[in-house]
Amino acid sequence: FSIDPKDYWRFRKRLEEGLSGSKKVELFRVGERAILAERVNS
Repeated sequence: FSIDPKDYWRFRKRLEEGLSGSKKVELFRVGERAILAERVNS
């Protein structure tokens, strides 16, 4: 999965639309799956 740099901000804005809160997550692609990960304190 790749995004043309000229389309990046439009794509990101669509993903973030309607979100609220302060959690931070990372999005990974593993094969055909999308994985969301949240950092935990140890």
